Amino acid sequence: MLKKDDISGIFAKGNYQNGNGKHSDVVHKIDSSQTAAEILSQPSHINRGQRSALTQPLSNPLTPRARYVSKNPAPAQVQSLQVVMSGSLVAFSTSALLSLLNVQKQTGMLHLYNEDTFGFIYIEKGEVYDSKLDNMTGALALFQLFGWKIGDFAFEVNVPPPGRRTIQASLPVLQVRATLWLDNWNKLNPIIPTTSHRIGIASDPGTNVVIEPYHWAVLTKIVNSPISMAQLASELNQDVMTVTRIAVDLVKMKVAVVYPPASEPPSES
Repeated sequence: MLKKDDISGIFAKGNYQNGNGKHSDVVHKIDSSQTAAEILSQPSHINRGQRSALTQPLSNPLTPRARYVSKNPAPAQVQSLQVVMSGSLVAFSTSALLSLLNVQKQTGMLHLYNEDTFGFIYIEKGEVYDSKLDNMTGALALFQLFGWKIGDFAFEVNVPPPGRRTIQASLPVLQVRATLWLDNWNKLNPIIPTTSHRIGIASDPGTNVVIEPYHWAVLTKIVNSPISMAQLASELNQDVMTVTRIAVDLVKMKVAVVYPPASEPPSES
């Protein structure tokens, strides 16, 4: 009989290990010519008293079994929560998690975290109510979180959504829009990876460049100091995708350079 202890660690974050605690990348393959009966039958060469991995109980410590072991402890602010589900975004995408919570009509907050970056998705009766990431809120924050491929998640149950609802569309509509948004964003992020990255005036601007009228709004904002894409979009009251396209134009013309989110020297390569 499958016991609770046998599956208690499967959905924790970390590395898969075999039953003796050692990492294993071995994949056991089955001969495709074998019938189902042959695969499931006990091998004839096993000595008396031995049992195959198919018939041996999972509670036996000698049986190699997948276990997802935590690499790093969850942040303190997550450990103290009333968490009912947690795991790795490598195994479960943001979209898949929201679909599960939607089917279950859950209300609560989905925490997403990757090192020092935290995102939040508020859910009411299975539908997305609001989302936050850095200084972004609403659909922009949500679409960014849809694109996370690594990190961890924790769902805190029965958390009342905060204030005004910022996201009105149903989950299936949001999933389609997020896919389109990410497709467009992926064309820009080789130059400007995230909305937290900043641009500033280049110390050695290119010559013989043509500045279009729509470039000037961004140029006037970055002339004194570098500004992030999210902040530019907020100050110019424009969509972050539009602002980032303009910023990419300026970088390609060598009029501007990209700064990382933290205060580090820009790369002018």
